[in-house]
Amino acid sequence: MTAEPGTVELTAQDLRAVTAFAAARAEPVLGLFEAGRPDDSRPREAIEAAWAFTRGGERGHRLECARPAPAQRRRRHGRPAGRSDDRGDRAGP
Repeated sequence: MTAEPGTVELTAQDLRAVTAFAAARAEPVLGLFEAGRPDDSRPREAIEAAWAFTRGGERGHRLECARPAPAQRRRRHGRPAGRSDDRGDRAGP
């Protein structure tokens, strides 16, 4: 399969490396989030799911369940990631 111009195809190994990088950067600030939102377990669950994926687990339900709600709506309604009609789920104008 050939990538479209301007896109990058990632292997499962690439995705695991990127996921490990993201999880390692998120873990140190998890306590800050939890201090302000102690009832919201999604960030911790997302980090745990990310580490499970990096150890060879499948991308699937566990990661999908940990996905923030606006991203789930975009995926369900076919809107590309990074573009949204949902107010407040991304910074900028």
